[in-house]
Amino acid sequence: MLIPDEKKNILRELSEYKKSITELKSKLSEVNDQKENWFKKKDDLNKKISAIIRDIKSNRNVRNKFTKQIKEDKGKRTELTKELSQKVNQIKKLNQEKRDLLSKYDIRGDPFELKGRIESLEEKVETEVLSIEQEKKVMKQIKDLKKKFKEIKSLIKVWEQVKTISDDVKKLRRDRNQTHNNIQTQAKHGQEKHEAIIASSKEIDELKEKEAKAFAEFLKFKKQFTEINDELKKILRKVADINSKLRRDKQEKYRKEKQKQEELMKTKEKDVKEKMKRGKKLTTEDILILQKNENF
Repeated sequence: MLIPDEKKNILRELSEYKKSITELKSKLSEVNDQKENWFKKKDDLNKKISAIIRDIKSNRNVRNKFTKQIKEDKGKRTELTKELSQKVNQIKKLNQEKRDLLSKYDIRGDPFELKGRIESLEEKVETEVLSIEQEKKVMKQIKDLKKKFKEIKSLIKVWEQVKTISDDVKKLRRDRNQTHNNIQTQAKHGQEKHEAIIASSKEIDELKEKEAKAFAEFLKFKKQFTEINDELKKILRKVADINSKLRRDKQEKYRKEKQKQEELMKTKEKDVKEKMKRGKKLTTEDILILQKNENF
């Protein structure tokens, strides 16, 4: 059983421990709030980084599609330019041949005008009233024109070829210009996506730096939390030991007190029984002592 001074010291120690427990629990709560706050910041930054990475992947896919399309269109433009060059060379040769034939047949202007003149004269013969001399003269003109038209069939063929190829050249130029414009537009959009990727990558670097700092703060407060919690556990174990010691002391005190009471009652019972043997009158207290001992 504890002596008074020993018990007094234990109770004082218990009071100090309880005060420390209150302070440590308060500090532990504050540190835990800081720890969770920094973990949330780190987690929020990580989510933001993940979202930006998804945007980068999306922009990279779009940029790559533009790059692929530009490559295809450049190949198409090269082919169109090559075909256009060939057509232009053909026209140059045909135009030279056309000029030579025009000079050969002494024709100025469109050779198809001969066909128009023939049709106009034939209509004149059919619709107008002409004298025999006039009709002969017109018929001779028609004959001469037809003969000349027959002679310049080679020129007609070249003329038609020039017209056909010229139409091809116009179409090829339109297609090439359209393809070139497509390349310029796609290159612009591709560059925009590329710049967006660079900007996003830079932002990720900045966010990762912030995330690393947040994680470092989280680890710092986590370490503090662990240290405080370990200290709190030690004190709680000491408090548990003191409470256990006090319970044992209380039980021992109760046992001894009970034992003392039992011994006292036995002594009193013995005295009462002696009185009975001597034939003395029992008091109310004596009767109660006998009843109590019977209950024991």
